[in-house]
Amino acid sequence: MSHICSQSPIPIALDEELIGLNDNDSRIKMLEAIRPHYIILKPTLTGGFTASDEWIDLAKERGIGWWATSALESNIGLNAIAQWVSSHKPEMPQGLGTGQLYDNNTPSPLTLNGEKLGHATHHASMSHTLHHESILTNEAAEFINEWNNSSRYVKAHTSGTTGTPKDILLIKDDMRASARATIKFFGINSGSTIMLPLSPDYIAGKMQIVRAIEAGCKLITERPSSHPFQSLEIDNCDLIPIVPSQIEGLLKSPIANKTRNIIIGGAPLSPLQEHTMSRSGIRAFATYGMTETCSHVALRLIGYNTYRSLPGFIFSIDSRGCLVIDSSTLSCGRLTTNDMVKLISTGEFEWLGRYDNVINSGGIKIHPEKIERILQSILPTGVTAYVTSRKSQQWGEEAVIVTDNCALTSELLQRLRPLLPQHHTPHDIIHVSKIQHTTSGKIIRQRFP
Repeated sequence: MSHICSQSPIPIALDEELIGLNDNDSRIKMLEAIRPHYIILKPTLTGGFTASDEWIDLAKERGIGWWATSALESNIGLNAIAQWVSSHKPEMPQGLGTGQLYDNNTPSPLTLNGEKLGHATHHASMSHTLHHESILTNEAAEFINEWNNSSRYVKAHTSGTTGTPKDILLIKDDMRASARATIKFFGINSGSTIMLPLSPDYIAGKMQIVRAIEAGCKLITERPSSHPFQSLEIDNCDLIPIVPSQIEGLLKSPIANKTRNIIIGGAPLSPLQEHTMSRSGIRAFATYGMTETCSHVALRLIGYNTYRSLPGFIFSIDSRGCLVIDSSTLSCGRLTTNDMVKLISTGEFEWLGRYDNVINSGGIKIHPEKIERILQSILPTGVTAYVTSRKSQQWGEEAVIVTDNCALTSELLQRLRPLLPQHHTPHDIIHVSKIQHTTSGKIIRQRFP
């Protein structure tokens, strides 16, 4: 066989030869002796997914290709193998299809389109059509036309929360999966009414429309403003997404006391906005998510410190203490963030701050964002300030407050001291002529020598 593999003009693949080789020593011995062009993996017969992963690693180390196939599994086994293969993102076609031989098979989300095996993306219980009484702006209608075209992608603009706004492509299947998670969390169905006072040009606006389509519910849209839905009369609203600058205006609208849930994203809430929203009596949530997840993966009930996961997401932390997101429904699978968190459970965390912003002062890790939340509660109205680091001969780094308001003095530091953990009080106040912001209004932190 070794001679055939070395001389054949046609690639040779080993198939049943892999069965029964259950340890790496015997696998390596066989691969190096025969040197096939490919190995064929039947996970059911080669020891399962873990053993098949080990075969792939050994083959790759020796420049040997691999190819997966099924072995007369039912739809349950075939579905599992298809998902395992997909996780490896292979570039060549695979041989998964023999489960279709059975006519008394278990119902499955797998679909067969010609010679291509796929996964159904819709649940039969959802209508995937907007309610006929929906009210749409021209921009919302244009997005729905784009949504219904044959492309797998949707073009969107990022909000610029973490940098310069940019155009991106979102996968429609990911958007559907994200929408369903929110639908399930809030109990939205075809009898619900949801509203949209955000632009459909941005991800948050698009996602609210997709939620309405997936649930088959009524959607009411309006052009973005700081005082949304001032002249609208409705019986109830199940969900409205807004940005912090719309809080005051929405609470003055006639729909405020008829709204069951509000989700707030796009920028952090100030302590005053958090307090205002908490006192309103309306159930409101701060969102946690990113471009890669299309929308939020966790929500924090206003007035509380921890974020809870939406269905389909599991949390862990890496060696830095940063959040790792595992998704059973999105194409990204696993995402490692730069957000440091206190992990409560696999479904709950407290956000501490960005890893990039951490100040290591004499071995004590200081999160500027935590200090800023307390600082904001004692700053005079309209004053802007943030916490950053400065080099220190004694501590390596030390925390300082930066402001463009000359009226702030060291008295502020004395007021902060009893409100903060020991050794977390900023050492100084640095006055600058102007604080720089991103296009979305986020402060650009400057570190000082």
